[in-house]
Amino acid sequence: MDDGIRSEQEEIARSQAPGEALSWEDLVRMRYTWAAAMETLRMVPPVFSMMRKSVADVEYGGYLIPEGWQVIHAANMTQWDPAIFPEPGRFDPARFENPSGCRPSPSCRSAAARASAPGTSSPGWRRWWPCTTS
Repeated sequence: MDDGIRSEQEEIARSQAPGEALSWEDLVRMRYTWAAAMETLRMVPPVFSMMRKSVADVEYGGYLIPEGWQVIHAANMTQWDPAIFPEPGRFDPARFENPSGCRPSPSCRSAAARASAPGTSSPGWRRWWPCTTS
């Protein structure tokens, strides 16, 4: 077990009475545990790929994606892209500890894709990002 997770869990356990269930406040205090879970999902996405249907004609990277075409998103391609996640092969929960420096959550990709489908004016992933404190 990662030392950061262990120390965080031990600190929370010390604040509990024997047999006492965790409260929502205890879960909120597990920031490093959450960051480690997000990093695990980034490195090994639970879903290999997703299909979406273009709701409007969209030009992307010089290519036209016509309305109605199916578009595939391979999660591991973005999660392992060094331009998005430096040193993608290194397990680094710290990349998810600072909400202002965070990228969209690996577990919220499908919600983000729905919210920012081509041809929509939705704010996209910003609505779904779980790391924000507000």
